[in-house]
Amino acid sequence: MYGPPGTGKTMLAKSLAGETDAVFIATSASELLAPLQGEGEAKIRYIFETARKYAPAIIFIDEIDAIGKMRTGAENTAGIESMLNALLTEMDGFSTNSRKSVFVIAATNFGVDGDTGKKVKLD
Repeated sequence: MYGPPGTGKTMLAKSLAGETDAVFIATSASELLAPLQGEGEAKIRYIFETARKYAPAIIFIDEIDAIGKMRTGAENTAGIESMLNALLTEMDGFSTNSRKSVFVIAATNFGVDGDTGKKVKLD
């Protein structure tokens, strides 16, 4: 989801979980950032493991732009790219068992204010 702060992105995700009787697991991408290499990836795997255990579940990741950068291969972003790869790998591993459904909803207000006119991609 994309929109300015305060437009109800988080509340919409919570109400979706409530209407579907799904477990709601909320986190912020900034909470996943860690000073040591590998800690963020471990947090991502733990969240997905928990969601699969209590499925059906909804994982809500707020401010996804903190880790959803355009992959460049640059050294200073290696940790973030590693976390992004872990997130994409976990999402790719979902089963098709409808009783064990895990949905991922992410929100951002990236680029809403102060657009520079440049096209910036989030992977």
